[in-house]
Amino acid sequence: PDGVTNIGDYAFLYSGLTAIEIGSGVTSIGSSAFDRCDNLTTITVDASNAYYSSIAGVLFDKSHTLLVKFPLGKAGSYTIPDGVTTIGDGAFDYGPGPTEVIMPSSVTNIGIVAFYECANLTAIMVNSDNPSFSSLDGVLFNQNRTWLVKFPEGKTGDYTIPDTVMGIEPYAFSDCSGLTGVRIPDSVTTIWGGTFQSCTSLTNVTIGNGMTYIPAEMFEGCTGLISITIGSGVNHI
Repeated sequence: PDGVTNIGDYAFLYSGLTAIEIGSGVTSIGSSAFDRCDNLTTITVDASNAYYSSIAGVLFDKSHTLLVKFPLGKAGSYTIPDGVTTIGDGAFDYGPGPTEVIMPSSVTNIGIVAFYECANLTAIMVNSDNPSFSSLDGVLFNQNRTWLVKFPEGKTGDYTIPDTVMGIEPYAFSDCSGLTGVRIPDSVTTIWGGTFQSCTSLTNVTIGNGMTYIPAEMFEGCTGLISITIGSGVNHI
């Protein structure tokens, strides 16, 4: 209703909602308001709303520079509109989501866990002119590929991390249930806890000689893990 000014944190969590129209009076949308709404395909906003807008059923701020929330039941490939500079915190998280996301050159900031538990996502593609990010084989990196930002959770098989990579973002591989093997090159020196959390099909990992420390919970929930080859540099687990 138009009289509502705030949608609270977790307001529609786990609901069976398929579509929602946000009225003109809404000025604030709380954290995780639409998380786990697996059937939600459309978010529309009243044209007179001064704070939010929608394009093709996806929620943005009024200026279309911030992608606030992608409806998690919306399937297929999704191209982020030119002019969007920020993918918001949790914008695609906690639901089936798209199979592919195509990022324009304008995106320079990606929020916390923007693609976390996006189960159907198999590729994140980045425009080659983007100054901040890049992609290789559907995997998201910073522009010069020294940091691996996100491995899509729907991507399957073995994966060898490129030898340009020096660090891996927290939870970059978490919940990748189709990932079966990983080779970490000698160039990688920094990995955060929870990196491979709940990769249930992961059976083997090779850790290069550049790492000195294996952090807590790095392989938590990896119930299929059979073999880890640890490099010469590791002095603490």
